[in-house]
Amino acid sequence: MLKDFPSIKEADLKIYLLSLTVTILIVAAFFAGRFSSSLVRNTVENVSDTRQTDSTATAMRSAIAVHTIPAYTGHTYHALDLLIKRPFPDQGGLISLDVAAQPSVGYGMILAYNTWPGRIPEEANARGVRFSQMLGDTICIFDVIQAVTEDGKVVPQSAGQIAVEIIGGSHIPDSDGIWDVEPEGIEEVTTNNGTVLHLPKVRFWRYHNIR
Repeated sequence: MLKDFPSIKEADLKIYLLSLTVTILIVAAFFAGRFSSSLVRNTVENVSDTRQTDSTATAMRSAIAVHTIPAYTGHTYHALDLLIKRPFPDQGGLISLDVAAQPSVGYGMILAYNTWPGRIPEEANARGVRFSQMLGDTICIFDVIQAVTEDGKVVPQSAGQIAVEIIGGSHIPDSDGIWDVEPEGIEEVTTNNGTVLHLPKVRFWRYHNIR
């Protein structure tokens, strides 16, 4: 005959259940606190990122508002024209500047402007301009590239440089399309190696036909 287990007193059972309940509540409160802290921290970080983005956008709008975009002249030039035409026409107006097409030069004249498809421009240095260096936060220096025939081979080479002013914080303009820019005359710049240059200067406003 099996021996009976000793019975649990009702008072002991109540104490046991109460202790178990308190333990469960403490554990639940601990994890709830960690989750709440993580949620608050993530929320604060997201708000901070949003405020930073909003602040950057506001700063950009303020910077653009300082300069009123000029009236569009309806004229289109090539980047090489900035080096050839002195003084450059349409000072203070908005012009379209082709920086993608690369001029072929021979016999002291421009023979053609070529715009190459696909990856050819990147692989063969066949853009009309090539970024050179950044001076400060707002002045980009670009080489104007022309194709010259030497010993039966077409060789891209620099015809000179131009200074392109951007709004502080803006990206360096891409060289695969047409820019709307404001000619600003000649700018004296000191390059990173200390050379002083007098370069044709334009202010970049936007990519052409952007909607």
